[in-house]
Amino acid sequence: MAFATIGDLVDRVNPDEDALLDNIELAERLLDESADLIRAETGQDFAQATSTVVLYATGRRLLQLPQRPVVSITSVVSDEGAFTWPADTYRVTPDGQLERTRSVGGWCWWGPVTVTYVHGYATVPADIVRLNASLALTMLQDRAGVRSASLGSASVTFLRSASGEIATVTDDHRRILDRYRPLVAP
Repeated sequence: MAFATIGDLVDRVNPDEDALLDNIELAERLLDESADLIRAETGQDFAQATSTVVLYATGRRLLQLPQRPVVSITSVVSDEGAFTWPADTYRVTPDGQLERTRSVGGWCWWGPVTVTYVHGYATVPADIVRLNASLALTMLQDRAGVRSASLGSASVTFLRSASGEIATVTDDHRRILDRYRPLVAP
């Protein structure tokens, strides 16, 4: 599912490129494809949801939760459900890590830890919406055979890869997406 709407895409189209939006079904599919590319690059779903994950700990004080931002923790369970961690024995760091804060059987996490938590954004961040629309527009321009575009004194030239696809994530895009990646691998 796309983060951006057809309206967001229309806002990015130059007046001389209106024909790009003649096929709304194609535009919607490319919005979905570019959103999938963003998800793949960040490992994030962005939409707010509840997830249950099993994290394997070997004496670490911090466990990286895979989805950010963490809104709330519902439960933290160890020993295949035999022990539920009290809420005052852990906290969530700003970067989405579950940190032990009080010793109950030690300061570190051990074995499989099952965490149920709410994560994601109530509203997808504006820079992700813009990037979704921008990538989809690039894909539309490529399919329409557009090689360059200009607006006033600014212009851009699009290059095709050997496969004909140009919707790749650039270094500029990665700088935006880096803010949403977990700091360490989950």
